[in-house]
Amino acid sequence: MMTRVFKAAAAVAAGVVLFSCSGNSGEEDGQVILEADKTSIVGNGTDAVTFTVRYGSADVTSEAEIICENDGSVLDEPVFASAAAGPYSFKARYQEMESASVPVTVIEDTQDVPDEPDEPSRFVKKVCILEFTGQWCQQCPAGMQYLNFVIQMNYEDIAHVIAIHNASGGSDNYVLPEESNLGISDHFGLNGYPAAAIDMRDVVYLNSDGGQLRGLLGTAADRHPRCGIGVRSSYSGQSSSAEVTVSLMPEVEQPYKLAVYVVEDNIKDQQAGEGLYNHRHVARHVVSESFYGDNLGTLSDGQETERTYTVSIDSAWNLDETYIYAVALDENGYALNMSFCPIKDGNAPYLYVSGQE
Repeated sequence: MMTRVFKAAAAVAAGVVLFSCSGNSGEEDGQVILEADKTSIVGNGTDAVTFTVRYGSADVTSEAEIICENDGSVLDEPVFASAAAGPYSFKARYQEMESASVPVTVIEDTQDVPDEPDEPSRFVKKVCILEFTGQWCQQCPAGMQYLNFVIQMNYEDIAHVIAIHNASGGSDNYVLPEESNLGISDHFGLNGYPAAAIDMRDVVYLNSDGGQLRGLLGTAADRHPRCGIGVRSSYSGQSSSAEVTVSLMPEVEQPYKLAVYVVEDNIKDQQAGEGLYNHRHVARHVVSESFYGDNLGTLSDGQETERTYTVSIDSAWNLDETYIYAVALDENGYALNMSFCPIKDGNAPYLYVSGQE
């Protein structure tokens, strides 16, 4: 198989990153559609995206051209791998007709991901989803609706969303300081909205998903969590603060990080194309030093550790709808497991697999 592998950084520089709602949206007969089995790969030159080209319901991949819009090159085969991290964009051409663009993000290959542990975990695995959205984005409510539908149908109480708002396409009232210059979006190499990062490693664009979301969630849910995580919060109205303690119990010796967020649910505010809208799971504050976590160092199996944080309460938060989300990460910044509890005197202890306490 001849796979088009881009090794020069110039291929990345040639691309234009557009922060907008974009991607394939229709499947009507007579329309050329480019599908990708995933929209993020590791930049190791071997991890690859496989494309399919459809004309209506017919598979015309073997007769179509797949073009990398970064430099105009045509793939030798409907497969793309790269050693250069960055955003890429592809389109298909069939009988002089072209598809909409499909984005692919190549993530820097920092190091090998450790092998899965031989023994099953004692702890229930929870999947962390970062949803990228904005009040300016007219397609984002449809993306959130689709995301919620897939979670409710297949992964209810397994996958949990933290919505990261940005103002890349207009104003937004809920932009975190860490995202004000697209710091979090850039970390994931986003080039479109709405999007989601599954366990902070696999990016999917919710309006051109091509059926990837279910597969990515399934893979994430089956992945070994490597640790248990618990969180409790003690609220003081007198000091207008909450003392948050996060516990982490390792099952595998490796480096760990801990990211902690304040998340407010059910915020009623404006949304482009919707008017008054119910914004879900909005990240209001990053409690840890950064969104990708505080370093806990290398911990051995059973070496429990705790971190305590003091959270100053913002008067704009509805505390009855506000939660503390805690996410355990590995040294690559990939989410391993997560937990959350109400900010007002909440407590979520370790969640064990039945019979594994």
